[in-house]
Amino acid sequence: MTIILKPGEVTLSELESVYWGGKISKLHEDTHLAIKKGAARIAEIAAGRVMSQFMALIPVLES
Repeated sequence: MTIILKPGEVTLSELESVYWGGKISKLHEDTHLAIKKGAARIAEIAAGRVMSQFMALIPVLES
């Protein structure tokens, strides 16, 4: 039996059966769009097209 994991709703028991019990798992289909959006945002940041909010908080060092 495959365990369907939905972020924010996964129980410790489910995680335990996946990790220790070797149960097969997959993400709920509703999560795929959010994952794609997150990956696209990370790619933009890595390519230097946008500055991450975290990087904006780091003060610029003067030389």
